[in-house]
Amino acid sequence: MPLAPSSVRCVIVDESVHAAAGLQAALREFGRADVLAITSDVGAIADLTGQLRPDVVLLGCDPAVKAAGLGRDASVPVVVISGQWGPTEMVTLLRAGVTGLLARASTTDEILAAMASAAKGVLSYPAGWELVLVGWLQSSVPPVERFGPEVLTDREQEIVRLVVAGCSTKRLAGELGIAQQTAKNHLGHIMRKVGVRSRVQLCSWGIEQGISVATARAS
Repeated sequence: MPLAPSSVRCVIVDESVHAAAGLQAALREFGRADVLAITSDVGAIADLTGQLRPDVVLLGCDPAVKAAGLGRDASVPVVVISGQWGPTEMVTLLRAGVTGLLARASTTDEILAAMASAAKGVLSYPAGWELVLVGWLQSSVPPVERFGPEVLTDREQEIVRLVVAGCSTKRLAGELGIAQQTAKNHLGHIMRKVGVRSRVQLCSWGIEQGISVATARAS
């Protein structure tokens, strides 16, 4: 079956070879994903992403928190598929820079939607994740040592609000009336100023600073 123009290029990594093969078959049947490789060796991810340059890594692991290290260091968006996670694990993955989280029981459509979002740099987490993160941040856990919003201009704070609202780079550029490359440049500059390394971490930082979905402009 020929791939659809909107196909997302992915690498599938799962501790279970059978699960990886099953996911590969399901995605190929739908014809909306280009599966470049599958492996059960988590240690091979860096080499595979470097050689194949996928849009997304689909990582199946239990418990989900095992993916935190990869999300922090990965050069491409990571979507975790796991049957073992809860609010604490969700927060850990968010703060580590993992772009998406899905249950093992997710449908192929849900997985494809998460992949498409992740490829655009948009978070794909279970409904209510913002409230989970805010609740956790209001607990007794010490805050991360990062700079506050006072280091940003009003324009830069508006960009963070759009990121928290889930805007892709293309949508963000449209909202601000600027070119996509200019939007990317702004995002990179903001991330360096506040001390984060990815859009996911920038989103987490924004919520830490009180920029919630309720105060962000809808995407």
